[in-house]
Amino acid sequence: MDKNIERAFERFDKGDRPWRLVKKNWYVANSSGELYPLKYIWALVINEKPRDFNTRDARVEFVSRKYSIVNINEVSPKKAKKNKTKKYDKKPKKKLVLTIAYDRNPEVVSKVLERANGICEMCNKKAPFVKAKDGLPYLEVHHKVQLSNDGDDTVENAIALCPNCHRKEHYGE
Repeated sequence: MDKNIERAFERFDKGDRPWRLVKKNWYVANSSGELYPLKYIWALVINEKPRDFNTRDARVEFVSRKYSIVNINEVSPKKAKKNKTKKYDKKPKKKLVLTIAYDRNPEVVSKVLERANGICEMCNKKAPFVKAKDGLPYLEVHHKVQLSNDGDDTVENAIALCPNCHRKEHYGE
């Protein structure tokens, strides 16, 4: 059955939505930790409409197969009522954020920084400062094709950037 569950995650990622998707409270994590609507994934697994079974049964099935499930209402603050003037607490509220992290090859980072020799490989300016830890110029290693987009963790796919150019690559036009 686990292969069917993994296949359901893949189908969902490819846009296979035979039923109307309704945002719910319960989510299930795939092997990479990405969250999916629990009831919808189980419906894809058993090929039944989500309305034809209850969420509790789906939760039991996922837990028995060692999948992590989470109730979003239990980890995030309830939505505040929309007011024209919104007041904020002095102490910010906490929220749970699930993310995927990649185990980077330290040799790739080292070789790219060595190749750059303290010069940003985009703007050709000197690194803005040296690191207190080791006295080396501060540059950030950026992947041309992001790892999240199936890019390779190789010297050929990486470039050393100053912080401004790195932010520009991620957020600039």
